Amino acid sequence: AQVGEGKFPLYVYSHGFGGNMDMASYFMRQIACQGIVVVAVEHTDGSASRTVLENGEELMFGNGFQSQRGQLERRGAELLAASKKENLPAELSDSIDWSSRFVGGHSYGGPAALAAAQLDRSIYSALILHDPALAMTAEPFRGAVEQPIISFVSDEYNSVGVTCGMTFHAVGSKHGNFVDAALWAPPWVMRPLSIVIPAAGPVAPEASHVSLALAASHICDLLSSQEALTDSVESKLKALDKDPLLHLTSSF
Repeated sequence: AQVGEGKFPLYVYSHGFGGNMDMASYFMRQIACQGIVVVAVEHTDGSASRTVLENGEELMFGNGFQSQRGQLERRGAELLAASKKENLPAELSDSIDWSSRFVGGHSYGGPAALAAAQLDRSIYSALILHDPALAMTAEPFRGAVEQPIISFVSDEYNSVGVTCGMTFHAVGSKHGNFVDAALWAPPWVMRPLSIVIPAAGPVAPEASHVSLALAASHICDLLSSQEALTDSVESKLKALDKDPLLHLTSSF
């Protein structure tokens, strides 16, 4: 896609365990349509379904597995590298507002984003997480981060009380609604399949993506270059609850 005129916030995205940088292409396009530069990272810790290394070598899922701590250190370092001007193409980096950087991810990408924010505590304005697999967060990355965290969780994660920072329940969503799984086949195929794997909830997948993308835009607008999370900003973030597909379950 062509880069628009002006300076835009940056959102660096981490895929889940067994995923890849293409898993949420349609969802990330919705976020980009809101005026956000999206950089999707494909990790080389062995957790991607398949990736190609810099030397051209193909790395399949499970090859080169490390300890969970080692994986998160690698993932966090890769997210940080993708967040720096010198590592992005000039035509892209020149359009980024470098005072407005955000990091996030889906599932195992949530702990990866937390790791990145702890490896460098000054680089990000906030974290935006989708169904973060917090149980997969290894030491020493279980501690709090200094930046605000806004999370969106599925029906099943909400049912077991998963929260991380200010948390919204994405009503009608399954785990796969935060990537493109719900779009892989018609609803009459994907929804029954969700009895076996959480691919698609009852919400219309396109509507869910638009709702979450608008929320991401609102977060970027409010927290860009913020030195402190004021009561006024927190109140405006809580207003995301006005979206019928988003329900506030936990505040900061």
